[in-house]
Amino acid sequence: MDAKDILRAAEMFERSNLVTRAIECYERIEAWERLLLCINRSIASYKQAERDRLANKYVPIALNKLYLMMMGEEKIKEDNMGVLAEIKIKEKYEK
Repeated sequence: MDAKDILRAAEMFERSNLVTRAIECYERIEAWERLLLCINRSIASYKQAERDRLANKYVPIALNKLYLMMMGEEKIKEDNMGVLAEIKIKEKYEK
């Protein structure tokens, strides 16, 4: 299974309100932006303690990856490039 298949599965899990499975898929392909957005969109699905646990686990990872990309120490994966912009555009026109 390649990254595109896993990404597609994550999106389908998220649409089906299987957030935990979607998060696992995003983590597997290191799509940190999408993972954080998924957690944010499903905020009502979790109690405060669980949201804190997820934030404490994934936010540092995402920030570290962002730092490494800014420092040029890590190449941006083609599949994750522009993901945040794409999602924002979709959300803008879905309203």
